[in-house]
Amino acid sequence: MNTHTHARRTGRGLATLIAFIALITFIAVGSAAAADSNLADGYPEPACGERPEVPERPEKFETEEAIVVYNAKVDAYNASMERLVECVSAYVANAAADIERIRERARDAIEGLDAQ
Repeated sequence: MNTHTHARRTGRGLATLIAFIALITFIAVGSAAAADSNLADGYPEPACGERPEVPERPEKFETEEAIVVYNAKVDAYNASMERLVECVSAYVANAAADIERIRERARDAIEGLDAQ
């Protein structure tokens, strides 16, 4: 697989991950939208940085050095995308764990009412 193809595949993986995040956010926020929040400052944004810019491929390579330079840019892009995907994946996993903790606390609060 050439690095240009890998860059496109990594971008598709990120698009899928972003769609998953949107779904989780919709579920979590949709149910809480009608009520006040116990999260005074809202839920934190991911601290993953910006999506890297895709290197622009020249129409033709004039020299071997131009190929090496372009390949280095693609490698750097791919490495940055992998770090971004890992960071966003960790953010989503942590958010899912937070949602479960909140649900547990809510169940405990309801069970506390039932016990009285």
